[in-house]
Parts: sequence; C-alpha cells; structure tokens
Amino acid sequence: MRPSLPPRPKPRASKAPASGSQGPPPPSRGSGSQPAASDSAPGPDGVTQPAVAPMAAGLAGLPPQHAAALQQAMQALASGQHPQLLQQVSSKMGIQPAQLQQTAAAIAAGSDDAIPPDVVQRAMQMQWAMRNGAAAPSNAAAAAATAAGMPPNAADGAQQGSSAADAEALLLDGEEQQGCFDLYRRAYGRHLDYIFPPVYVAFASLVLSSGLLPFWVALFLVPACMVLGVQLVLVKGAGIPAPLVPFSRLPVALVGSLEVLAVATFVLQIQPWVTDWPWRSLAFAVLAVAFLVLHYRSCKLDPGFLEAKGQPQLLAPAQRAMLAAQNPGWCYTCNIYKPIRTKHCSTCDRCVAEFDHHCPVVGNCVGVGNRRAFMGYVLALWAAELLWLQLAGHFWSRVVGSQVLHSHVLPGPLEVLSHFNSLARLYPGTLLTNVVVCFIFFGTSFLLARQALCVAGSLTTNELIMWHKYDYLQDQQRSLRNPFDDGPVSNCIQFWSEARPDWYALYVQRRQGGQPDAGQGEGQAGSSAASSSWRPPFLSVATLLRKWEQARSALHASRRAKQQRREQWMLQQYGGVTAAVAEQQGLIADGHAGCRSCEGHHHT
Repeated sequence: MRPSLPPRPKPRASKAPASGSQGPPPPSRGSGSQPAASDSAPGPDGVTQPAVAPMAAGLAGLPPQHAAALQQAMQALASGQHPQLLQQVSSKMGIQPAQLQQTAAAIAAGSDDAIPPDVVQRAMQMQWAMRNGAAAPSNAAAAAATAAGMPPNAADGAQQGSSAADAEALLLDGEEQQGCFDLYRRAYGRHLDYIFPPVYVAFASLVLSSGLLPFWVALFLVPACMVLGVQLVLVKGAGIPAPLVPFSRLPVALVGSLEVLAVATFVLQIQPWVTDWPWRSLAFAVLAVAFLVLHYRSCKLDPGFLEAKGQPQLLAPAQRAMLAAQNPGWCYTCNIYKPIRTKHCSTCDRCVAEFDHHCPVVGNCVGVGNRRAFMGYVLALWAAELLWLQLAGHFWSRVVGSQVLHSHVLPGPLEVLSHFNSLARLYPGTLLTNVVVCFIFFGTSFLLARQALCVAGSLTTNELIMWHKYDYLQDQQRSLRNPFDDGPVSNCIQFWSEARPDWYALYVQRRQGGQPDAGQGEGQAGSSAASSSWRPPFLSVATLLRKWEQARSALHASRRAKQQRREQWMLQQYGGVTAAVAEQQGLIADGHAGCRSCEGHHHT
C-alpha cells in the first residue's frame, strides 16, 4: 500500500526537483573541490551572504547553514550537559549512538578525519528530503537551516543557536514541539482524502432528497461546495499540498462514491417505476456488482511493480536527465534495467512492467498485473451507464405521464423535456444524478474506445501516445511499426489470456525485418532469415495510425504550399516583386536556399 501524502510544511520550501531525485551525490572523501566549503552562500535574492558559523572540514559536503546547525548540535551533545538528547537524536536520524558520540568528539576536537562518513551522508539525505518536501521541517529554525540561502535576521538567530534547546529544535522532527491539534491532524488527517468524498456525497444526497435545496441552485452550489471543501478539509485541514490533491486518494474515493450513489438511486427511485422491464433491471444489477468488484480489484491488484535494487542515487535533476538520455534502458531511481515496454511511473515512483498509464480513477497504475481487470471494469461500467440512462429515460416518461399529465399514455422524449421544470421540482436529487451520469458516460465512452484500440493493436496507452519516443516501435524511416501486432483478433485473444509472451524475444525475432548482422554465424543468419518471413498484418491498428500520420503530414504540406502561393501572389500584386524573386524568397523561408535541385528546377 502506498504511504499517505506527508503533511504540508508551514514554511514555504524551495521548488522540488524532478521526480525520483533527492539531490547531488555525496562528496568523495579527500576531494577539496566542493563549493559548499566556501565562506559565503547565495541568498534567496541572489545576494552573497557570509556563512553562519565556521565549519569543520568534514562537513564540507553539506550546505553552510545546515552544516553549521549540525556542528552546533553536535557540540551540545559533546558537552555532556544533556545526555537525553543522544538517544533522541539517534532515533530520529537513524544513526548509532556510538557514531554520534564519535562525531561530537571529533567536532569538539576539530578533527574532521574522525567524523564517520555515514553521519554526513545521513545528514545530507535529511537535508535534501526536507528541501524537496518529503519531510516537513519541525519549525522555522529548521526550515531556515534547510533553505538554499538565509535572510539576515534568520542568520542572526541561527548564530545564537549553540544551546541544547536550539540543537534539539534543529535535529528532532518536532513531535515534542507540536501541540495536541497538530498531533491529531497528523494521526487522522491523512485519511481525509478517503473519508471526505463519501461523506460529502451522502450529505448532498440527503439535502436534495429532503427538498430543502432547489435543483437549479444545487446544480451550481454542489460542485462549488465540493471545491471549497477540498480546499478547506484536505489542503488546510489534512495538510495535503494543492498540486498533490489530484494524485491523492480523492479521485478514486469520489468516483466510487458516485458509483454507489447511482446504484442507490436506481434501487430507491428508478426501479419501482420500471417493473415492466424486469430483465433490464436484472442486467443492470449484475453489471453494477461486476463494475464495483472490478473497480476494487483494479485498485488493489499489483500492476506489475518491479523490485528496486537499493536506494536511489543522490543526483541533481540535470545530471539525472543527462544520464537518462545516454542510457534510457536504465532506471536511475530504482537502480534496475527496465525491460522492454516498461516505464517508471512518476506518480507511484516505481517501474511498472507493460506500463499502460497511471489512472487516478483507480488510484493505481495500470500494467500487466491489472490491465485485464481495468479493461473489464471500464467495459462493465460503460454498459451499466448505458443501461442506467435507458432505464432513467423510461422512469421520466412514466413520471411525466402519471404525475404531470395524469395520463396512462407514455409521452415521448421531447414532451418529457418540455416538463423539465416539473421534474426538477419533483425529483431534484434523481435529476442531478442523471446529469452527473450523462457527463461521466461521455468520459467512459472515450476511455473504453481508447482501451479497445490499444487492445486491438497490441499497444499500451503510453505507447499509443508516445510511440515516436520508442525505437522498438519505429522502422528505419521512423514511422510506426509494431513488432507485437498479430492482427486484431489474435491481439484480443492474447490480451485476455493468462500467459503473457516474452516481448523482448518477440521484438528480437521481428526487428527490422530480421536482417542478420555481419558477425552472425550461419545458424544465426538462418534464424534471422526465418524470422524475416514475419510481416505486419494487412489490417491492423498500426496501419491505421500510420495512414493517419501520413494524412496529417500531407494536409500540413498542402496548407503550407497554399500559404506560400498566397504570399507570392501578395508580393507580386502589392509589393512589386517579380515571380522569380518571390519564388526565391519562398525557398529561403523553407530553408532550401542554395539547394541545387531547387535552383535547377527554378532555371528550367
């Protein structure tokens, strides 16, 4: 289970780097080229400010303010006046007490060679975690110590922090410094993204069913109160940063609450009026159970997470991007080689085999482990929504006929729409639920169409959108060529089967038509020649996508040529430019100046 999002720190920290990076690698012992050992540091506005306090050479790998705070805290430990701090600091930092005592003695004696490297490494990790927002600073002093620069007033206060109280505030996580409200908020507030959506949906349903809130007011007030509640309850109350709310458990809890609301509305309001359609009601009940179960399985199944090998390296974002471009097959966060069709999910911070996409509706990645369950969930949900809308239409016809027109003849759709205000007055909650289901139905239809296209083409959603970035999906002309495509029927059978093929072996057999390398032996050449018999199927999704890309390119070229002809005509009519000069200017604009073929065509 993913850990809940951390509370947002009160002091505003600096901007976090790219996902998966925690900072630069630790400095090598004995290298004197680290810039952190300088006597000054840049401030928040770019002004160079003096260091807070002189630092030991062994702390040169840390930023100046954090190293000074650590030095002051260690001096307080070395003084022996507060022995209770030793065990607390050891438990908070994850360092053995013997190493802390050795560090404190080395700092007090001024011997940097005696400082254990693990202490400096752990201090760097804590500093970068607090800077990136993974751990909230305990108070303003700790936040100032972790910032890239320190204002003069904070520096003056930090220079006086050599006491044991300041050292405790700088090194401990602040649980001892928090009040009762903060402790309860940290303990129970992390569950509010699960609790708030069903509670709000239930409360809004009760208000609408009681008739206290008119439909037209509820149509605008309910979404507005939802947004306001998220801001107050989750952002302010639970401490979840506003940019992380879409990646929390709020979307999956909200979608699940709306699904339960639609089922409850059908059972309590619609089903008693549509008893003349028993088989459709039974089919909806079966589909409702199916999509609820499949939704839960899509949330809880392992999508295919690959096991990480060790802790991620402390690399700067620019260095990480450069290394990823040089070796895209290696994941520098999980420290593993990514198999083919595997991608590192920035939201889950894990590598996922056969990665499709990260879906906030299920609050989980969609991969090899839950892709079939997700497809079944979308299919069952789409069929249930379609049937729900059909049953709701029959329900509104009967309501208008019996309670508005007082007739036994069922009115048509247009006549039902003409009495929309009467329906809003009689059943405001049911009508609002109907509007919500209509909007969700369009989104479900798009999602189902996209997933069906991917299944029929043996592609993932990530590959369908980003195929131009993957070499294994391109031929020598850089056009789409899917080596995993066996035709729509075979692809669908393969998708719903339990056994998954070896994608890399399949790619090797079919890559670039199976042409053998010059260094291959006779047997390997024969194997490659045999694999060259594979050809992409005539009717496939890849062929349709390739035709679509060619049509787009041709349309773009046609528009460009039409624009050039219009510009040349304008130059000839109003600029006094001859046709030859206008054509030459058009060639220069296209980057063909000096091209021999163009010049030869012009002279002819």
